[in-house]
Parts: sequence; C-alpha cells; structure tokens
Amino acid sequence: MAPFVVWMQLDAAGVVHTHTGTWAGRAGWRTRDVATRVRVRDMEPAGPASWRIYATPAGGTPGIGAYRLTAGSLWRYEATIATPKPVQRIEVIDGYRDPPGSWPPGAEAPATWRWPTALFTSRAAPGRDNPGNHAG
Repeated sequence: MAPFVVWMQLDAAGVVHTHTGTWAGRAGWRTRDVATRVRVRDMEPAGPASWRIYATPAGGTPGIGAYRLTAGSLWRYEATIATPKPVQRIEVIDGYRDPPGSWPPGAEAPATWRWPTALFTSRAAPGRDNPGNHAG
C-alpha cells in the first residue's frame, strides 16, 4: 500500500475539512478533500489496504463517527456511536477487544456495528456540568 497521510484544515469560513494525501511516486502527492465538518480523533488498521477512522462532529455535538479509508483516498461512512455528550478525545488501543457494553459512558453500539479493536476514552468538554475536566 502506498504511503498516505490524513489531516484536517479550516477553510476561509472556518469549516473543518478532512483531507488525505497518497504518495504516487514520481507524480508526487495526490491529495483529496474527503469529508467536511468532522474532526479526526484516531484511526486503526481495518484490513490490508484500509483504516477505520474515528471522528467527532466539528460542531461539538455528541457522537463518534466511524469511517473506512481504503487505499488512502476512498472515504466511506460506517456507523455513528451515540454518546450522551460531546467526546473530546478518543484513544485506540492496539489489540484490545471490547466486551459487549464497554462503549463510552451512556453510549450504545449501533445494531450493525462490528466490534472494533478500540477502547474509547470519552471526556466531556469543560462546561457548566463538568467544570473540572480540563485534562486532555
């Protein structure tokens, strides 16, 4: 598989765009804008030429989106994991297997979801109902 990168960038209006770049040898990097209004938080291998990307909505709304990135450029939505509050941070732990019911506090796994090899760390953003949570 060719080397690739994933990054986020704000446009002139402040909207978050997710981009991928794939190395094409002598042709250099081929870049593509694959998503809008999602913040990439972490990723894990999901097959020989694909990665599962975990992202949160850019507007600070609850939920974790799971996307499949294949060959460094094909971006496909897989599922949304419902959360009661916005998620600030997600950590994928390689080789970890989630037992049923181990989603973020208050979250429910979608019915069609395949259990990932990830453990999610859900931290609500600081606010009125969570004033002390400033750790990243």
